[in-house]
Amino acid sequence: MATRTFTATVSSDVAERIEDYARFTEQSASNVVELAIDRWVAWEKEKARLSLEAAERAELVGTVDDAEVAAWIESLDTETPSPLPKARK
Repeated sequence: MATRTFTATVSSDVAERIEDYARFTEQSASNVVELAIDRWVAWEKEKARLSLEAAERAELVGTVDDAEVAAWIESLDTETPSPLPKARK
C-alpha cells in the first residue's frame, strides 16, 4: 500500500496520550494516529450521510415542532395524555 506523510501540530497532552496508548497497545504512534484518523473520517462521513438521509426523509414525510413534542412528552405523566403529534410538511 502506498503511503503519504502528513504533518500535524498537536498539543503536548494529545501527543503524550497517543504515545501512551501506542506503548500500551505495542503499536507505533504513527499506526495509532492513522487508525484514529481513519475511524474519525469514517464516522464523519456516516454522520453526513445520515444527515442527508434524514433531511430527505423530512422533506417527504414532514417534521414535528420541538415544542409540540415537548408538550406531548409532558402530557404522558397526566391522566389524559395528548395524542402523538402529527408530522407536517
